Amino acid sequence: TASVNAVAASADKLASSAPNDEGRIAKGQELYREATKLDNALRSVNLGRAHDELDAHLLNRLTETRNLNQLVSSWVRQASLLKDGQYWQEAAIEQYKLAMETDALAGKLSSLENQLTAGLPASAEVIEQIRSKAKELLTALDTELAASQLAATFALKREQGAQAVQKEQAAVAAFQKAEKLFDELMRLVIDELDKVPPQDPIASLLDDPTLDELMAQLENETDPLETLGIPQRPTNLRIVQDWMRPGRNGGGGAARMINAYLRREQDQARRRADRMHKNAIARALKEMEKLARPKPQGLAKGEESVDWNQLLSQLPDELRQGKGEMLPQEYRRMIEQYLTRISRLRGAEPTHAE
Repeated sequence: TASVNAVAASADKLASSAPNDEGRIAKGQELYREATKLDNALRSVNLGRAHDELDAHLLNRLTETRNLNQLVSSWVRQASLLKDGQYWQEAAIEQYKLAMETDALAGKLSSLENQLTAGLPASAEVIEQIRSKAKELLTALDTELAASQLAATFALKREQGAQAVQKEQAAVAAFQKAEKLFDELMRLVIDELDKVPPQDPIASLLDDPTLDELMAQLENETDPLETLGIPQRPTNLRIVQDWMRPGRNGGGGAARMINAYLRREQDQARRRADRMHKNAIARALKEMEKLARPKPQGLAKGEESVDWNQLLSQLPDELRQGKGEMLPQEYRRMIEQYLTRISRLRGAEPTHAE
């Protein structure tokens, strides 16, 4: 409770400060520290087996706290860059955040093909059309949209405005293409569902969920939004009674559930990083090589150039906001091999990734 109150007080100070307040960055840093303390406190909570019904609420609060940490960390970094006049770097962070949102969207749609075709009463030809359209949609998201967004990020990082605008326009076109493909895909499914005879409305009433089932669905705070396709918008309305309930002692059921949640989150992060570095980043760098850029004089003489490595070494500090960690160890060799390949193409000797 004390940690929640501290976070609320820090957030109120930041929200009530004037836009030209010199202390806004310090207030943002204070909010980040308090949210970090709350994150640590949530991870140490043991509700006990007598309070299993609160486990889901605890995990939701932990997820929200981590999202808050990421947003505040990004805001503090961007505010500091704007204060120092480093507008290119601030824009690069904003563009990178858009790329991460696109990656999250692609992850949610990764099983779309199976979801739409499972149990659909349609002919084999229509099923194949749906599968083909779903694959085309995911390809547009992964190979066109995400790559263009990351290429724009790198261009902004290098203060190359024209190239950044070019890639951002390509990203907009790719998003419009993906949107059109999604609409066509949904139309295929709707047309097939319209062919199914309607069910008896009286019989369907017999299958209505019970009150207990409805209450259980209401306890699941975010999944219904995902199911209905409703975007999660920022809100300050949240039931807070579950923070105040007593009995947080004994047992380790909540701790085990939290650890399982953290392991799943880490596995998802590894898969996202693997996809980003094996696919999107590689394509983005390949696209950047096609842009007109003068060749450094040192390369003509066979001297070593570290320009490409400098960008990678700055990437965690400048762009990976809210993470607070370097890339996983298992990806370092892959990155070094990729950079070695780039250096050979440019005629320079490789150096180890930082």
